[in-house]
Amino acid sequence: MPEKTERDYEALCIAYLEELIRINTVNAPGNEAACARRIRELMEQEGIPCHLQEIQPGRANLYSDVLPCANGDAPAILLSGHMDTVPAADGWDSDPFVLTDRGDRYTGRGTCDMKGGLACMMAAAVWAKDHQQKVPFRLAFVIDEEIWGLGTKEFCRTKILDPVRFAVIGEPTENRLHIAHRGCIRYNVTITGKSGHAGKPHLCADPVYGAAVAARAVEAVCRDLKVVKHEVLPAPTMCVTGIHAGIKDNVVPEVCTMTIDSRPGIGDTAEKFRSLILDKIRELGGMPEGMTLSIEPYIDVTAADVDKSSDCVRTCLRAYREVFGEEALMEAFPACCDQTYFKAAGVDSLLYGPGSIDQAHTANEFVKKSELRKCFRFYASLLRSDKELEI
Repeated sequence: MPEKTERDYEALCIAYLEELIRINTVNAPGNEAACARRIRELMEQEGIPCHLQEIQPGRANLYSDVLPCANGDAPAILLSGHMDTVPAADGWDSDPFVLTDRGDRYTGRGTCDMKGGLACMMAAAVWAKDHQQKVPFRLAFVIDEEIWGLGTKEFCRTKILDPVRFAVIGEPTENRLHIAHRGCIRYNVTITGKSGHAGKPHLCADPVYGAAVAARAVEAVCRDLKVVKHEVLPAPTMCVTGIHAGIKDNVVPEVCTMTIDSRPGIGDTAEKFRSLILDKIRELGGMPEGMTLSIEPYIDVTAADVDKSSDCVRTCLRAYREVFGEEALMEAFPACCDQTYFKAAGVDSLLYGPGSIDQAHTANEFVKKSELRKCFRFYASLLRSDKELEI
């Protein structure tokens, strides 16, 4: 059988993407096990053994054996990404679960976030096996990145992938190296007062006024955070994203609830930001009399980065240079991702994948064909042990 050409691997990437888009993995509920089973079938057809790690009914991570098999005990590069997607809302011009050719791009739910990255990783794995590359690597595809990060957390908790050299996460970075990401910490805020007749507010403790103090405190904290500097990350932010109170227009409510979204910097924690809000409330004179305040995090994903001098960054810079003939800029990923969980487990990681975050979660989500080609070439170069071998 003649050897595959670069066009053959690019065609394989598109075929894989078509298979992945066809499987609805909208989270919730996810249904990633169906996707994982199909990936296992496709990879094992190419001689790449894969395994499923069940997390919940209908939900399973996928990981391959370390390739080449002779290096099974060596630290492996992880090509990692998530199989779940966000829902496909109204506004699509075509079936979101059918890969549609639009000339210079493909549309479909997950094309850029991030089944395009998974397809490129799968094609690169086949390339590395076909060309008998010696760099130890494995695929590690996860569930639930879009909500709670259960898949990567479970990989890290069970250490089933150890030893790991470093991880490359295929989030949509427009084929740029993103070495850090802002986390996301969100809070439920509850202000409890005393309800009563709206005609006698002096007998009540209206929690809406307490919410006003809390909102001013959040605004002030966000101003203070503007001075925080990082080599690639923007300054942390914090804002009120929701407020609700009232059961009837002539009743002073007993409870007012708020939601706060914060985007932390390196080293920021949920407790630290909570303390900043409480300190600022005290500076503003405290909560009005007769009210209590509760601030509890319900999403807690801290920011993460990787050192520029690490093996992870140096190896990816080399691969980028070999493929594109220029030095890569090191940037920050503007959204939240699984880099946090890898860092907590002591695994260096960065992000590199096709597509733009601007297209993620949108109707008519797309990935450009040229970006898929470039991404495949980068992943293949990352796994290349013979620098003179053409791809």
